Amino acid sequence: MRFLLSFVSLVFLVAVSACSGANKPAVSEQAGTNSGTGIAELLVPPAVPGPAHEILAAATSMEIISLYPYDHDLEAQGLVDAPKFFYYAELGRATLTDPAKIRAVVEAVYGGINDSDGMVAACFNPRHGIHAEVDGKTVDFVICFECLSMHIHVEGERNPARTTGAPGEFLTKIWEEAGLTLQTDN
Repeated sequence: MRFLLSFVSLVFLVAVSACSGANKPAVSEQAGTNSGTGIAELLVPPAVPGPAHEILAAATSMEIISLYPYDHDLEAQGLVDAPKFFYYAELGRATLTDPAKIRAVVEAVYGGINDSDGMVAACFNPRHGIHAEVDGKTVDFVICFECLSMHIHVEGERNPARTTGAPGEFLTKIWEEAGLTLQTDN
């Protein structure tokens, strides 16, 4: 009986240990040297690939991009020659270097993904873009708060994720504080 109890306890401890890190991928040693943003310690949504989180955790700067959401309407808007971010015309781009702002952006994006109930609309009209790069490795987020979805591009792969609309207003304020204007439909 004592053997069976010890065996069951051991199995339980192994299972708990294995599950406790399921949402938090290993972060490289470099990630701890990012001016103390604390991104490495955030609860990582399962939809965010480990390499994407490692890049964000190690980044000392981040580019935020205002996107024109309609790729079919570029000529009428005079945006044919505008720089493109994953097929969407850039309306503007700014660099964040404040560790607190960088963490706030990542925390809002992660929170939206973690809080998603999986609901999504049929559109994809992204207005928010995020780009981070560390040692030649990049991660990009193309986000549509209208349809509650995003594409996370890392290591040449596009990874879909769902979000809530909650971070949209908060991120729009950060974009505007950085001097960017987002496309509105009036």
